[in-house]
Amino acid sequence: MLFKPLFHLLEDEKALQDELENIEKDIMRKPFQKVAAQYSFGESLIQEGMALLRTLTVDFPITPFDDYHLVKELPVRRFLVTMGAVTMQQGKVDQMHLADDFEGIHIIDPETSSRTKKDVFQEILDLHQFQSTEILVVGDDPDSEIKAAMELGMHYVLFDKVEFNPHLTGLNRVTGFKEVVNYIMEHH
Repeated sequence: MLFKPLFHLLEDEKALQDELENIEKDIMRKPFQKVAAQYSFGESLIQEGMALLRTLTVDFPITPFDDYHLVKELPVRRFLVTMGAVTMQQGKVDQMHLADDFEGIHIIDPETSSRTKKDVFQEILDLHQFQSTEILVVGDDPDSEIKAAMELGMHYVLFDKVEFNPHLTGLNRVTGFKEVVNYIMEHH
């Protein structure tokens, strides 16, 4: 597993033991810096974690979800916006062979950039002269890309394939790409 070395580092922190399961879930889908702030990691743990993340690479085969092809086949323009260590995020893109599926791939490294997903969404709007209502953001983090989409007046779906957020029923929550396709068909 990609984050195993980081999880081992966290397991040694006694103060985090009660929250370890939640921390590990969050690390798999949110930038380390945000998780560190949320759970009040100490400065030395943050530095060790960041140093470790800089060394992690995705050099093993990974595949997108089985139903990913449904969205890939839609005749729409697609942009990938992701946040995390560039080496790791680019490794994921490469291992899943996603480069040809997206018109643009934007990787924000929170260690080297203060840009947010909202900033990148706005740049995409401006560059391509889209109206915000022409955009559908599909994302798994209600506090990041979904929040940014809402703030910019974009359509959005919270993609919760592994059901991290079953309690968030008020959002446009989906658990598979078939539901994303249905949303697009209904709102197109």
